[in-house]
Amino acid sequence: MDKDVFVRVKGSFTGPADGEDIELIAPGQYFLRNGAQYVLYDEMDEALGEPIKNTIKITPDKVSLRKRGPVVADMSFESGEERVATYTTPFGSLVLNVLARNMEIRQTEDELNIKLDYELEIEYEHTSDCVIDIAVRSKSTGMFPLS
Repeated sequence: MDKDVFVRVKGSFTGPADGEDIELIAPGQYFLRNGAQYVLYDEMDEALGEPIKNTIKITPDKVSLRKRGPVVADMSFESGEERVATYTTPFGSLVLNVLARNMEIRQTEDELNIKLDYELEIEYEHTSDCVIDIAVRSKSTGMFPLS
């Protein structure tokens, strides 16, 4: 995989607090360090007016997501494991419980695909069942098609 990549994040959320599906495509950076893969990219939140810096760390049995900027969070996903995280925004903080039901990681020479299937609780109440698909592709192979 090249250092310069495109990152696509698609998310769907179902449950008592159904939300809109999301899709984000952004330029990013990919690298390997100490046996782990890293993906860095920025996302712009129009409501906050400044970028959120995201770091995804991938190992064979764990995916970690770190957000910095106007939103601060550290979330980890391991199949069958429950993790607690704090999600902080300029408007306040929330306690998240994340139960990762399934995690799939597939990789080719120029593309990395991660699928996270998890239950989400916010402030100890079940909020939604979530599926996040993350695709990382070398820029040299071209942009993702818009869906």
